[in-house]
Amino acid sequence: MTQLQNAVLERSASLYKVLDLTAELDCLMALSSASQEYGYTSPKLSSHRKISITQGRHPLLELCSPVFVANSFQSSESHSRVKVITGPNSSGKSIYLKQVGLIVFMALIGSDVPAKEADIGLLDGIFTRMQSRESVSVGLSTFMIDLNQMAHAINSSTGNSLVLIDEFGKGTNTVDGLSLLAASISHWLRKPLGEVPHVLLATNFHSLLQLGLLPSSGLLSLLEGICQSSYAANIAKLAGLPASLVQRGVEVSELYRTGRVIKRIDKASSDEQADRCRTVVEAFLSLDLEDRDLDLQHFMKEDLLPSAGDLLNRS
Repeated sequence: MTQLQNAVLERSASLYKVLDLTAELDCLMALSSASQEYGYTSPKLSSHRKISITQGRHPLLELCSPVFVANSFQSSESHSRVKVITGPNSSGKSIYLKQVGLIVFMALIGSDVPAKEADIGLLDGIFTRMQSRESVSVGLSTFMIDLNQMAHAINSSTGNSLVLIDEFGKGTNTVDGLSLLAASISHWLRKPLGEVPHVLLATNFHSLLQLGLLPSSGLLSLLEGICQSSYAANIAKLAGLPASLVQRGVEVSELYRTGRVIKRIDKASSDEQADRCRTVVEAFLSLDLEDRDLDLQHFMKEDLLPSAGDLLNRS
């Protein structure tokens, strides 16, 4: 066994080379097989700074979804390089971002791509803020991980980069998260034309657009207009939340949107408190203290004190 081990180790460099070539051949055969079986097309690699994808598909989701809608992506050299996508929950925003990134990546490694046509220009990198992989060993909060990913994309991307951002800013309070998101997008929009990367961003901060927080620029494109709702209640029902809880959430959301005061369900309103006080007072004033049969001690113990105690506990 020792002689065999020594003989293998003497030829380890050649064996590693054979393994590398075999793995590469296996990868190329798998890509070729997938291309033929799933209807991929050969992409065009060009020297311009555009990205054009016609009827692109997600290579994995289309295999396990009974219905998959193909979507196109266009980013030119001087227009619509920064795209903001809004839409209801579970509408496919994240899938769209990922399919664009995967198609570009597959084209750059020499594979056919799941699209009708694809013209990929010069690219030097793909930067993402897509998922927050938490770990105790990292010692960072979820939001800090998001910030690190965003900082890397802002500091390292160039005019030939693709940047994919999904739901940045949701890890902190709404105002701060919305402000950081608006500032990040504005940073790219104010850069010289040749330094603006291809940016594809999905967000549920609809007020980012409704409040006009972004500067006016031909580089900015809002795909299919602006979404006005999230359908969060429907998604909550599908997730199995109790119907009463979902209904209460809908009521609070409506009160918030209309600017009306939201009443706490665990604390009586001032009107309700006044009604309870009035009931207690009227009950006491209705007593005939001259009545010899009146058991005042019983009334105080059984009627008045429980009502007053309940009133104090709810206040």
